[in-house]
Amino acid sequence: MRDRTDPSAIRILHVVNSMARAGLETWLMNVMRRIDRERFRFDFCTATDRECDYDEEIRALGGTIIPCVWNHNILRFNHRFSRILREGRYDVVHAHAYGFAGVVLRAAAGNGVRHRFAHLHTTGDGKHPTLPRRVYRGVMRHWVNRHATRILGCAAGALDAFFPAGWKNDPRMRVVYYGVDLRPFEAGVDREGVRRELELTPETPLLIHVGSFTPQKNHRRLIEIFDAVRTLRGDVHLTLIGIGPLLDGVRRQVRAIGLEERVHFLGSRSDVPRLMQAADVMVMPSVREGMPVTMIEAGAAGLPIVITEMPGIREATEIGCEATLLALDRPNEVWANAVIEALDSPRPSPAEALSRMTESPFSSEVSARTMEAIYHHDAG
Repeated sequence: MRDRTDPSAIRILHVVNSMARAGLETWLMNVMRRIDRERFRFDFCTATDRECDYDEEIRALGGTIIPCVWNHNILRFNHRFSRILREGRYDVVHAHAYGFAGVVLRAAAGNGVRHRFAHLHTTGDGKHPTLPRRVYRGVMRHWVNRHATRILGCAAGALDAFFPAGWKNDPRMRVVYYGVDLRPFEAGVDREGVRRELELTPETPLLIHVGSFTPQKNHRRLIEIFDAVRTLRGDVHLTLIGIGPLLDGVRRQVRAIGLEERVHFLGSRSDVPRLMQAADVMVMPSVREGMPVTMIEAGAAGLPIVITEMPGIREATEIGCEATLLALDRPNEVWANAVIEALDSPRPSPAEALSRMTESPFSSEVSARTMEAIYHHDAG
């Protein structure tokens, strides 16, 4: 591996909230594992100083974690971030911070970084449209548009949402689909092992949800839907993978309904493909999404999916993922019936599911080669 001071390596600073295990972060790790790390060097500027799931692996792969805790003080962020840029001499700043990317890229431009990427991973910030929030969004959109030399979206819907006036004629903008590492899905299905871990029989119907406990993932609605499924199909169980600020509240909701014996909280897990392959249906009543990595992983596992209908979700189904799409305002009973129909429908074999995803744009190999080509074209 080349020394970090090698001037021929393209130095890229990814700006993220953290490198905890979640969709965007998992995609970035899939790219980092596959990319030519002698030609492209990844560092990560994070808004937290706590150790996160992927930090150790990032260091093992030659990257650096650089905390920049700013606590919503833009002047403090600019001061700290400018020092990071001066010390790192980065060729590319790649901001994965939705609206706040405007602040990041403005600071990067002010510090002479020539190549400045904004990457849109969702269709909104999830905040109430108060007057201050609308003003903030307008300023951030203006700063992104002014200072970004490249604007990427995880799906066309993410770009449509951020640039409602249109973006397809802007040569800076393009869609880069998430790629997942398909190798873990090549292992045999461990249905009995997962059931033993959960103290269930191999025949027990098992629903699964993978996602951080944040408002956009809508866990409270998920529990309501599961309760409706349980009313119709009494032997069903639900497993939840993830952590987050709303976890304790969801636990209280589960206890209040009396579902403690049927809902399994597994926390952050590194064996998500194994768990998906052993489950029966993925349920995702999200409030907003760009193109969720977990949906692509579920497709690789051959796992039936019942999910909120949104632009990025529809886009995924058009190019390789299969799912049942439902409007979020449909009653819980409608969602429950869709889940039961998915439980009773035939499922593709692991080989068929894997083959379908290998031939789609959703493999980590395709994603890494795409990002290599973009970095090389812009900064090479």
